Amino acid sequence: MLHVTLIMYPILFSIGSFHIFSFSIFLILSWVVFSFVLWKSLRKVISDEQQIFDLMFYSTLVSIVSSRLTFVVFHFQLFADTPLK
Repeated sequence: MLHVTLIMYPILFSIGSFHIFSFSIFLILSWVVFSFVLWKSLRKVISDEQQIFDLMFYSTLVSIVSSRLTFVVFHFQLFADTPLK
């Protein structure tokens, strides 16, 4: 029987006090895959590349802002004393 152990390294590597986290790498990788798949599917519907880029850009901005707002709503006790933190 083959036994495989997978180990997750939270910090992939460090340069001084600058750390590269594995979670960040996978977030960036998922965004790249999402952008590519969205671009390929939208090319069939929209012929203008500028409109596709704008749509991808705005969807990225909306996802960042909405994820931050969702975090603040679900963890309001962290922000109750200093709401602009």
